[in-house]
Amino acid sequence: MPPMSSQSGNFPPKNGNGGQGGSQQPDIPELRLPTKIGRGAIVQNMGQLQILVNGYSMAFGNETPQKVFKHELKFISTNKKGKERDLSRGPRNDISNILRHEALFNMYQVLLRSYPANFGDTQGDKIYAYAYDCGINFYSRGKILNLKEELKLEVDIACLRDSTRDFLSKNLEKIEAVILATDEIDLKSTSAVSEELANRDRSVVQFLEILSNQLIYNK
Repeated sequence: MPPMSSQSGNFPPKNGNGGQGGSQQPDIPELRLPTKIGRGAIVQNMGQLQILVNGYSMAFGNETPQKVFKHELKFISTNKKGKERDLSRGPRNDISNILRHEALFNMYQVLLRSYPANFGDTQGDKIYAYAYDCGINFYSRGKILNLKEELKLEVDIACLRDSTRDFLSKNLEKIEAVILATDEIDLKSTSAVSEELANRDRSVVQFLEILSNQLIYNK
């Protein structure tokens, strides 16, 4: 075996005609990337941009209540090993969101209609005395609890739709609804439409957005 060259750590020449020889290798052109544009430059160069949005007006009649009551509503499942899970949490991709929202709204309907002593008559359109965003926000037209008061009610799994039970774990032992009273929203507050964005009351707009989506969730 010939002795190792002091340049043994170097690659052989590209054309294979000198030094220790080597296989033919094509010349690789040097790649130059364009200068990266800084985010500051992008922001500085941005001008005004017109966008088109959908909008509609909502009329408040004499039957509109002065205020609604906001709550935090969580559905907590417990499996046969005693492990609890907040059912409002899960993957955020589109399909998972749709399936989870359908299951949560079904649990919400079963909850309201199973406890008339707490929620009154919620059959048919009377269920719209309440609003739920399929997350944790729950509103009622009438007062259910005092502020910061909590109520726990069990959801009858047998009353859920087959699709909801399929979405849930097969090892499910029970589902408990936990309701916490968090706020009172003044629907006729003029701060909701204040010209000053910093002073605008977002809570009224949030409620109206959720209320207007109830027919979409209830399908």
